[in-house]
Amino acid sequence: MSLRFFKLLQMSPTCSSAPLVTFSKFMMPSCGRVGLTLLRSFHSSVSYLVPNTSPKLSPQQVNSYIRLNEQSIHGEGAVKSFDCNRLPANNPIEDRDASAKLKNSKTGQYLFGVFDGHGGDFCSQAVCERLYNYISVTMSPPETLDMIRKANYEISSLVHWLHGPQSVFTDVMENVYKAKLAKLASEILSLSEETTIKENLISAFNSLDHDLMIEAAPTTLNRELQFNSMQMAFQGSCACVAMLDDTELFIANTGDCRAVLGVQDEHGWNALPLSQMHDAANPSEIRRLLQVHPNERSNMIQQGRLFGILAPLRAFGDAQFKWSARDLKHVEKTSAYDIPIYGKTLMPRGYQTPPYVTAEPEIIQHSLTPKDKFLIIASDGLWEQMPAEKVVQLVGGHNIGHQIPVNFQPTSNMNLRDINEMLKKRQNDLKKKPQDDNVCSYLLRHALGPEHQRISETLSLAPGYARSYRDDISIIVVHFDSAYIKDRYVT
Repeated sequence: MSLRFFKLLQMSPTCSSAPLVTFSKFMMPSCGRVGLTLLRSFHSSVSYLVPNTSPKLSPQQVNSYIRLNEQSIHGEGAVKSFDCNRLPANNPIEDRDASAKLKNSKTGQYLFGVFDGHGGDFCSQAVCERLYNYISVTMSPPETLDMIRKANYEISSLVHWLHGPQSVFTDVMENVYKAKLAKLASEILSLSEETTIKENLISAFNSLDHDLMIEAAPTTLNRELQFNSMQMAFQGSCACVAMLDDTELFIANTGDCRAVLGVQDEHGWNALPLSQMHDAANPSEIRRLLQVHPNERSNMIQQGRLFGILAPLRAFGDAQFKWSARDLKHVEKTSAYDIPIYGKTLMPRGYQTPPYVTAEPEIIQHSLTPKDKFLIIASDGLWEQMPAEKVVQLVGGHNIGHQIPVNFQPTSNMNLRDINEMLKKRQNDLKKKPQDDNVCSYLLRHALGPEHQRISETLSLAPGYARSYRDDISIIVVHFDSAYIKDRYVT
């Protein structure tokens, strides 16, 4: 549910005793008669598809909806190309996705990421805009860090965006971003030891989340800046980022997005998970929490959620589960900084030893081999609809289907019988050829259907109502260049 449509009016009755409604990330009070205030657009330059309320859509309309946000981009080096697409269920969509290349480190370094927001889209938008810049700073050489420390640069010089946010959404926030990056550069310059890519990714995630928490502290800053900072901090966002350093792949995951590698061998397609979901269904995450909070077993996890409220146990933002009880009580008493998504009470019952949620990513490193054909990164909206094995099979089949030649040209030594057999085979193969060139659109079609009637019914749901049936879905599929990897591969 978007925070923009859940803004409580100051005169509205409290709904702390109302029954709970379950959503993907939150359990929130159901307040049927609470007035709703439409907030201004957080990122007005970005428009997202909202399905209309038509009872039935034609195949052409279905194709238009599914393909509206698709992009296909050519790469270089180990990246042959990549596809991306998204489909909203929330209004507005809370997912973000982005791809980029680092400018200030060595060549051949790609970033691909999906950011799954909860409670609104402020936090996921902020993480999408800022995280790659933090990663770029942690990877930069000393001379670049010195320039960043002195703020003698443009933020656009850090990252070459391939798709996603091209700039920050307001000038006032850009100044905040630059100040925080300058501080990070100074901290890195003060260190003498060499750092690894894994350490740099962890540092970037943690530094950004720390800054989001600091920026949200009530101050005398201008009202717009304070409002935006509070929304970013008290909403939340999971993140799954793939960094490709030539043929070395690093997956940095926080929350419940997933990265899966498509591997092809003599037996067919295999799905290799490169991330874990950080939720109550993951025993290692429960053990991690209990090690930090050993005396709170009965309070922390209720109904499979943190304090019965939050599903992911790692995320950016979610200040409700990170700030001290004193700070949360201060915010509760300060009406100017009302955080409406949680109603009138910010602090969960049994809140003792925060922080309970961390943005620190789990890093999985993998060296690409010629058998590794593609990487799928997606928000949990996709994985709720299909298991990883099926997704990999669909992508593998899609790639093979697109290798079928459209035009048939017989060779000079073929007789009529050979030509006839070849034409029959081609006709059968063309029946299997996928109707979507973009593989992410193809996956969306299967996640919703794949039968036309079912897809039509799903896309015909009223804006925001679709959230009762599915989550936002964002997908990036990176296709690897097997020949390039084979040249670099060392057994």
